[in-house]
Amino acid sequence: MEEECPKALIFMSGRNCAGYLENAFTSLKNQTVSNFDILFVDDASTDDTFKISTELLNQYFPLRFHHRTNSTPRGKSRNAYDYLNDICSKYLFVAILDPDDSLCDKQILELMLNEYYQQFDVVYTNFISDKGVVGPNERLNPFISPRDQGWKTSHFFSFRASLFQNIPIDYFQDSFGEWITSACDQVIAYPILDQTRRYSFIKRNAYTYNSSNPMSHHNQDMQATGYTSRNQIKNSKLVVKKPSLPCTRLLNNIPGMLEKFIGQELLALTENQNLVLSKIENLFEQLSLIPLKNKLLDDLSTKEGIPVDWLLEKRNLLDLGFINFFAGELNNHINCSILDIHSNFFTKALIKLASNRSICILTLSNNKDILDTIDNSLKSLNLSNSVSLIHHQLSSISLFENNYQMYEMDKIEVFSSTLIVTSLSNYSNLPFSRLPILFKLNSIFHNLKFIFIYKIIDPSEDSEIIKFWASHLGNLRFEILEFENTYIKINN
Repeated sequence: MEEECPKALIFMSGRNCAGYLENAFTSLKNQTVSNFDILFVDDASTDDTFKISTELLNQYFPLRFHHRTNSTPRGKSRNAYDYLNDICSKYLFVAILDPDDSLCDKQILELMLNEYYQQFDVVYTNFISDKGVVGPNERLNPFISPRDQGWKTSHFFSFRASLFQNIPIDYFQDSFGEWITSACDQVIAYPILDQTRRYSFIKRNAYTYNSSNPMSHHNQDMQATGYTSRNQIKNSKLVVKKPSLPCTRLLNNIPGMLEKFIGQELLALTENQNLVLSKIENLFEQLSLIPLKNKLLDDLSTKEGIPVDWLLEKRNLLDLGFINFFAGELNNHINCSILDIHSNFFTKALIKLASNRSICILTLSNNKDILDTIDNSLKSLNLSNSVSLIHHQLSSISLFENNYQMYEMDKIEVFSSTLIVTSLSNYSNLPFSRLPILFKLNSIFHNLKFIFIYKIIDPSEDSEIIKFWASHLGNLRFEILEFENTYIKINN
């Protein structure tokens, strides 16, 4: 499908994204339609963003782009207000693509265009991260305010261009008149969603979200939640609390639109029914395991002397099968030492197992509150002298031209021929934070026999880490352990 005049405007606003531009522009060039223009805003980049974006836009989209450059950073919200307002009236719809992301569905712009021809005003898709995590986007109910339904339209979001010009400037600003510089997708989307109920959700993972970009808000905040920084959470609350703009475009007078919504509801009911059945099957499976779990609980509490409240603490996370396996592993290596790298809620049980066998254990953590809590629990059983609890800040480490944060382990002394190392939780919110551990262990303790036990926390990220280890450390042996959770046991 081709049109003589451009129907879509792709809005791209970014700063210091030179390394991602080829991928983003190529994904646009490969679309099955070409009747779109690009508005690219270089937000005062200090790298080669201006140079590379200019070259690629001229190469791939000659005479089909608008290029804007800021002398100081403004942020996506202000860039949208300042630059989209000037030109969006020339287009049928606007779609937002961040320059460090890309489209992974070659048909998506064509499918979106079809929806706008059917009189929809907001068309959006789901996304998948560069780590393989599928986004949570869902259909919006057109009979409920979008501000009461949670954030369901993050990527790939598009809207009828004429609606943008109805948004007052204060919707892009906070209560002090300052431009909102995070949660910018919500800044743009909610006042658009307010004005219409003609929503179309294309249930395809059409957009690749680059969660690993170190410049992203969530990667700049060590206490971020998932893909959301604390500042984004604060601004998101601010945005949602703004009064809704008047809704002027309902769906009841558009032929076929209501029927489509009802059809989607019926499909969702079927999907929900299948989900319920799956959950029931899982429940029966869990019920069948109760006798085994009770036996493990009894063995670990009576034979090993681990307090029951320790074993039931964080019950959804603490894996009794693994604790029992670890006890057996210690029995096989009675003259070993243990290095516990921030295993968090596992640590107390590991210390008790080690103490029962007079095995030396050292625990590293960058969280002093966790260590204090562990120490107080150990004192109740006179176990404080059985372990070295070390509060250790993370250090910067360079590996394969990337920077990571890692515990400094070079000065750790091991007085046994075998070292068992555990990494059973994340010590950092940064992507691939545990990747350097095995390289560090292999470098420092290559003269020892070491056994590294690694808990799978994020399957997509951890599978990439393990593949990377296997390809660069071929002298090591990898074994999968399946209990309530999955672990990897690695021997040198």
